Amino acid sequence: MFSFSILTILMWAAIAVGCLVIGREVGKLLFKGQKGVTGLRKATQDLAIAMRAHGLTKVPEVLEAVTVGDVDDLLNAIQNAATIVRSGNAAIIAELEGTFDKMLNMKLSTPEGRAAMKARLEAAEKIALEVAKAATPIVAKALLTAI
Repeated sequence: MFSFSILTILMWAAIAVGCLVIGREVGKLLFKGQKGVTGLRKATQDLAIAMRAHGLTKVPEVLEAVTVGDVDDLLNAIQNAATIVRSGNAAIIAELEGTFDKMLNMKLSTPEGRAAMKARLEAAEKIALEVAKAATPIVAKALLTAI
C-alpha cells in the first residue's frame, strides 16, 4: 500500500534530526535564560534575608514575593508597604527604629563593635563639650541682657 523509497526515508530522517537539533538549541536558549532568572531570584532571596536580619520587614515581604513568583502575594505585599507609607511618618519611623535597635544590638554583641561605639560616644561628648563652651558666653550675655 505504502511505498517508501530510500529518498523518502532519508528525507524523514533528516527532518527528525533537524527537529532534534533545533529543539536542542531552543532548549539551550531557554535554560540559559532560566539561569539568569534563577540567579536573580537567588540574589533577591539573599537580599530579603539580609534586610530581615537587619530589622526591616516590609521590603523583604515584597522581595520574597518576587522570589517565589506569586503575583497575588507580590501585590498584597506592595499594598501593605504602600499602606504603611501612606499612614504617615510614625509607621516609617517605627520600622526604622526596629532596624536601628537590631543594628545597635549587632554592633554591641562584638568587642570590636563595642569599641567602635565607645569611640563614637567619646567623639560626640567632645563635640558637645566644645559646643557648650562656645555657647556659654553667648548664653551668659543673653541672660545678662534679659535681666
